[in-house]
Amino acid sequence: MNEAEPCMSSFQPGKLLAILFLVLCFCTLSCGKTADLESEKVEVTISQYVRSHCADIKDCRLSIGEVLQFPWDEMYFFDYKAETEEVSKALGFEYIGRSREFSRKWIFLLHKQIVKIEEYPVFEIDRPFTSGDIDIDISNNRERFARFTRRAEFTVDSVDVDSGNFFRLSCSNCEAAE
Repeated sequence: MNEAEPCMSSFQPGKLLAILFLVLCFCTLSCGKTADLESEKVEVTISQYVRSHCADIKDCRLSIGEVLQFPWDEMYFFDYKAETEEVSKALGFEYIGRSREFSRKWIFLLHKQIVKIEEYPVFEIDRPFTSGDIDIDISNNRERFARFTRRAEFTVDSVDVDSGNFFRLSCSNCEAAE
């Protein structure tokens, strides 16, 4: 008798089907979670809020702490030209996160600890925004960043671009720091 025969005799098609079913369920749930994570992105969340609450409103305002409801107490926004050294200096500690060149950075802290980092690459320097993007107007700042608290309120301007609109937020109660 061949030694491989006992292994073959223990083969059960029902077990194989059960394993395949579990793998299929896992893949389906994982794909659904990816879609959920995409909807939790900062710019997606703000853009959806603006589209649903600011349509046809000339002077629309939003409270960033009400729109972004995960736990945080400080928000840093860096323009796409900010370098890692500038990020570290602004945060007050060494920023060791992965940093893409030419990307807008959103960094959220809770009790001086990073809780969320998002980077949005700029693919064309002469057209840094596409439809649905969010920009925070920091043109009056000396630095390439601004710091805000949960109480910061913004006015929203819709700006036309080739593919639709992006939204520029300007601090209206200016809790922007240093």
